[in-house]
Amino acid sequence: MDAKPETYPVVLHGRKARVTVPERHDHVAYEGEPADILRDLMKDNMSPQAVAALANAARLQLNATAPILGDTAWRVEVEWVAAILIDALGGEDAYHRTCREAGF
Repeated sequence: MDAKPETYPVVLHGRKARVTVPERHDHVAYEGEPADILRDLMKDNMSPQAVAALANAARLQLNATAPILGDTAWRVEVEWVAAILIDALGGEDAYHRTCREAGF
């Protein structure tokens, strides 16, 4: 079983919470293609559960608005981000596993 990620206390919307922290603290400037940079930022700064939650929220939004709005420019961007988030988790199987483990 994987060790739990390190967390720090924060105040979020007036409530105390704990958030994961990046494994790297060297403030490296990311280089490469936008998708690679986004993927690396997510992997370095968020827990797998948080990445899965964002991908899940993006997919829920896409599914909820598809019948109403059809294909719009913002939908393509949200699909792109969701795909990068899922790739950061290791692909569809890892995404679904992480969602199940997190309870959503």
